[in-house]
Amino acid sequence: IGAHVDNDFSLLREFVEQPWTCCEVIKCRCVEMPSGRTEDHLPVRIVAFDFDETLTMATFMPDDQQFKTDIAWEPSDESISGWKRTELIKYNFESPFVRGRRLQKLQKTLAKMRAASEGEPQKMLVVLTERPGEAVSIANMLKLAKLDNFFSAVWSFPARKDEPNGVYQQDGAWKIFSPPVNRVPENKAEILSHVARHVDQWLPQLAGEPDWTSPLVLDNIVLVDNDIVTLAGIDCEDEGGIT
Repeated sequence: IGAHVDNDFSLLREFVEQPWTCCEVIKCRCVEMPSGRTEDHLPVRIVAFDFDETLTMATFMPDDQQFKTDIAWEPSDESISGWKRTELIKYNFESPFVRGRRLQKLQKTLAKMRAASEGEPQKMLVVLTERPGEAVSIANMLKLAKLDNFFSAVWSFPARKDEPNGVYQQDGAWKIFSPPVNRVPENKAEILSHVARHVDQWLPQLAGEPDWTSPLVLDNIVLVDNDIVTLAGIDCEDEGGIT
């Protein structure tokens, strides 16, 4: 069956028992890293999404300077560096693997996720992506797909000195700001740990909001990512859990 040494057989058995850990298999896997607060069932306050192959199926960014740098950019019917709007939506967000339009399903899912549960504040949806200096272009791609209204911020890392590393949305308008990505290890789990302790530095529109004055713990944060290895290396006993 193709196994030549003992390790080959172990890998094959792991694939048979847990095929969803392999990138080639389309599978949603939910993982909760335990902490001292797990049994408290704390509410989700922030949901952080990766961008590439998570919100998108594949990512095709137009090579257009205004699209990359102008946070006030708005979609139109004009082509963007040779791309039609319909082409960018199709190749980035649609899928041949689901019935109907994936983008419409994604919009409905994000709306449900963002909605406040009874007695709890509205969740904040954000994008956390390892695309340095591309926070503006990602926000503009969300506008193109009519997904921007669901998100409160975009954070990109590693930090770039001369390009925006973050944008946030307040009262329907997107603004550029500088989240402290340069003060945190280049790891999503470490970044989210810092977010939990310093929410106002990452979501400046929440400054002074009574529901957000106390620090969070990682149990309050959900990460949606296409790479399970993203969570490797975090010490949940010290920082709390992450889902």
